[in-house]
Amino acid sequence: MSSSPCGGCGQKVGRNAGGVQCESCSAWFHRKCTDIPKGSVAALSVPGASWRCKVCRSPESRRRSSLFCPPPAAPSVPSLPAATLESVLDAVREIRSDLKTLNSRYADLVESVQFCSNKVSEFEGVIGRLHNQFKLVEKITAENVMLKKEVVDLTSRVSELEQYSRRSNLEIQGIPQKNNEDLVKVLSSIGESLDVSISPSEVDAIHRVPQGPGRASNSDPKAIVVRFCSRIVRDQLLAAAKLRRRSAPKDSGPGLSIDGISDKLFINEHLTQANKILFGRTKKMAREKKYKYVWIRDCKIFVRKGDDSRPILIRSAGDIDKL
Repeated sequence: MSSSPCGGCGQKVGRNAGGVQCESCSAWFHRKCTDIPKGSVAALSVPGASWRCKVCRSPESRRRSSLFCPPPAAPSVPSLPAATLESVLDAVREIRSDLKTLNSRYADLVESVQFCSNKVSEFEGVIGRLHNQFKLVEKITAENVMLKKEVVDLTSRVSELEQYSRRSNLEIQGIPQKNNEDLVKVLSSIGESLDVSISPSEVDAIHRVPQGPGRASNSDPKAIVVRFCSRIVRDQLLAAAKLRRRSAPKDSGPGLSIDGISDKLFINEHLTQANKILFGRTKKMAREKKYKYVWIRDCKIFVRKGDDSRPILIRSAGDIDKL
């Protein structure tokens, strides 16, 4: 290899003379003219090893070399066909067509929204009217409940007043009816049989009445209702009839037997029709639930379970249901 001047001292130098070559500027240098340690020169002879001089390693040199580097190539842009006026007009017409379609759809949407809004307004109006009607129904229902309670109370009061007006009455059943009968004389005969003196002046009114619903048949004789001028006589006759009935033999039939009057005679307090029905239901309940006693005192209905039980006053059907 030919010798070259040393880049440090200017004297000739070569690889055989122990020189090193800069890989950047290709200049040769003596080892002593470089900063390479003595033992490292041989390592630079290894394939792939490289070294640069101080000048090439300086920042100014690198900056200068970068100034002379060619700029990076711009990315390639695919060429597009040149747009023609007709194609632009077609695109504009297509855009206008799409806008027209969108405007039509927008108008339909606005119309649909307006329709829904109107329906909602109508529905709100209906809801408002229904709310008012519900409030009216609630008011009427409350008034109806109050009126029903008042009707029940008034019915009870009327029934009590009607029953109170019969406090001096007795109802006699089982006496055969005869033509041109004298009911006052019949009543006096019943009193004589029961050891109770009854004068015509003590009778305010006496007459027959039809049997109420639930009685045996239309062929049964009509009951006799007696209104006494004094409750004392009325109570005496009723007590005497009950005493005679209790003292009768057990094998005797129901009712009282009075010669010349009737073989099956009943003397009871004169109940209103409502109380008669209530008394019948009470007796039926007493048989079903094994109540031993059912009786009437002062036109009031009583029941008792047994001899040691307390009497229970029955005023209405609700009292029967509570038993």
